[in-house]
Amino acid sequence: MEVVYVDLVVIINTAANYIILLLTGIICDERVSRLKMFLSALFGGVYSACAIVPAWGFLTLFPVKITVSVVMLLIVFGGKKRILKTALVFYGVSAALGGMMYAASLRGDGIYTPVGLGVMAAVFVLAYIIISLAFRRAAKNKPGGTRRVDIKNGGKEAQFTALVDTGNSLKDPVTGQEAIIMGAEDIAGILPDNIRRAVLNCPAAEAMEIIGGTAAGTRFRLLPYSAVGVSGGLLLAFRPEELHIDGKKRDGVLIAISPNRITDGGGYSALIGG
Repeated sequence: MEVVYVDLVVIINTAANYIILLLTGIICDERVSRLKMFLSALFGGVYSACAIVPAWGFLTLFPVKITVSVVMLLIVFGGKKRILKTALVFYGVSAALGGMMYAASLRGDGIYTPVGLGVMAAVFVLAYIIISLAFRRAAKNKPGGTRRVDIKNGGKEAQFTALVDTGNSLKDPVTGQEAIIMGAEDIAGILPDNIRRAVLNCPAAEAMEIIGGTAAGTRFRLLPYSAVGVSGGLLLAFRPEELHIDGKKRDGVLIAISPNRITDGGGYSALIGG
């Protein structure tokens, strides 16, 4: 009779689920809560333990497995627009991790042998390193890729997805500081009330005159720009108190405020130079 320790089943499957969810988030460029990720992984781990109980054989049915995986994804990623793509990546990573585990269990003569916890841990770590590095590098080199931009300003925080635009060369002509372009309506939420009103209701030059007389005026400036059909235009720009791009703090990056929204309908709301 084979003895199965339920606690080990829960721990091993929870660890595997966590790695899969973590890699799914990296590949899909989704910023997710680590607590939600752990709770989802634990849910899957408990399910795996319940599925080995002989009296609960129905838990191994394919529809039940799919339902459990969907619940796990919803716990972490919610009902985001790209949930179908996220699900496909999740199943792909699961298959890849399962393949690596199977390969690690084969002896030289091709015979399958159970692997120990040490080998499992090594496979998990190796899978994380290989997949995360490969996709992070691919994302950086991919034309039209995106970056996660986190901004703190005036005690408020906001997160944006910025499209990498190789044609965006907007910079401060004096200091050379690069600028991320965002729509006024999107960035207004982290601006003080008096500045928000000026940004939303006034042209760039007029807004600068109003803001220049406030305590935050030193953080604002006008940036000249040109585009198709526009020459000698001006954009109001400011330096936020804190800014991170893909989790890394960046100093000296400006936010240039466009009167029009920067969006494709939901995939991104800002433009960043490539």
